[in-house]
Amino acid sequence: MPEVSVIQFTAHRSDDLVLVDGKFKNVGEKPIRRMIYVIDFLATDGKQVLTTQRAEIEDEVLEPGAEAEAHGQVRSPAGATSLTLRFEDAGGRALRTGTARPYPIE
Repeated sequence: MPEVSVIQFTAHRSDDLVLVDGKFKNVGEKPIRRMIYVIDFLATDGKQVLTTQRAEIEDEVLEPGAEAEAHGQVRSPAGATSLTLRFEDAGGRALRTGTARPYPIE
């Protein structure tokens, strides 16, 4: 059963940065403390991971059924055309999500 659902996510390139905006929901049964979203930047083939960057959502605790937004900037690796998302809690435990899919960098 998934613990985190991606409601909305976009990534836009701006010079040497990628601006990310997302909305996530705790669809699990337990609170998530200091949820971290992990961005894997992918090469043009959509498979090779060029680099990985992590960012924390603003909410300290995400209660079951609650939604959280994330807005940020990360460095754009050369050659990255899309990205995938993963999630972890503060202890580094991977959080289950639904079907992972690539998001284009617009």
